[in-house]
Amino acid sequence: MTSQAQRPRRWRLGAVALGVALFVPGCDDRSASTESDRSLSTDPADLATVRPGAPPDVATPVPLAVSTDDDPRHLLVVTLGSSSCPHVPVSATWDEDEQVLRVTLERDVTPDEICTADSAQTTSVLRLPPDAPDAADLTVLIDDEEFVVGAS
Repeated sequence: MTSQAQRPRRWRLGAVALGVALFVPGCDDRSASTESDRSLSTDPADLATVRPGAPPDVATPVPLAVSTDDDPRHLLVVTLGSSSCPHVPVSATWDEDEQVLRVTLERDVTPDEICTADSAQTTSVLRLPPDAPDAADLTVLIDDEEFVVGAS
């Protein structure tokens, strides 16, 4: 009789342990990723690397800004929004006729993910398409807003 009474209890403990084992690895604490960059891959070549914060020349929190770093083939795209689900570049194409780099942003979030209700700057280090000129003095169109890199 003891083994019959213990069987349901063992089954419940086993089910709980299995549930914990399946759930814990799926947890995603993006706030802990501040020390390492996350990469966004939309095709075999990475489009951008995302990191928290903004570069020093973007001092005031603004909804959207562009900047450069030491690499002339990089464009820094700074967004403001949820730190756990930032807006990141998902496409970047050079329009030769218009002489403009067209960038599309989307939230970096999965369908079942809940975003934090905070407001933080996030920088995406965008690798320029091969046919685009270097970032200095580049005209950039991001979701219908135009920026000229290096212009004040």
